[in-house]
Amino acid sequence: ATIKRNAQSLLQQVNDLLDLARIDAAQMPLVYVCADLVGLLREVAEGFQAVAEERTISLALVGEESLDVDVDRAKFVRIITNLLSNAIKFTPRGGRIRCAVELCPNERALISIQDNGPGVPDHLKRVIFDRYAQANDDLSTKGSGLGLNIVKEFVELHRGTITLLDAPEHGALFQIELPLRAPAGAVVRVRGRRR
Repeated sequence: ATIKRNAQSLLQQVNDLLDLARIDAAQMPLVYVCADLVGLLREVAEGFQAVAEERTISLALVGEESLDVDVDRAKFVRIITNLLSNAIKFTPRGGRIRCAVELCPNERALISIQDNGPGVPDHLKRVIFDRYAQANDDLSTKGSGLGLNIVKEFVELHRGTITLLDAPEHGALFQIELPLRAPAGAVVRVRGRRR
């Protein structure tokens, strides 16, 4: 089990490096599909439910009931998976994670992931999305330092933005804003057909 876990971790790091190389070479196209953002967020959150329950962490999804947005489904899932993985890692036993999806007035969607962990120290906030940036050993287990950089790159490929704020009740609050529609001329799949 340890060998398998370590092999999967190494494979993920190699895939992260390959993805970043493709992004740097401008060879990372988006495959747009009109998808329910809330449904995708719920799917990813359900994958973390068992570990959340094991650590008595409350994992809540609030906001819109559904919201159709043009996204690259696989990349959006990676974005949310990385952010929820970090939230689970840093949230203490008995803590809370809150995911929200809101419709903004400027034809954009706002996705928020908030935890009540230790938060991000001020000196790390400026570099948290940089490649190989990592928290100090007292805050984090070992990682590649690529996860949040990939999140930022994937969000920006969608012409969106990501910001890190201090959560109101202590902890970290990541907010992603994405346009609802793909850029003009992009091919978007809608329930098996192209738009």
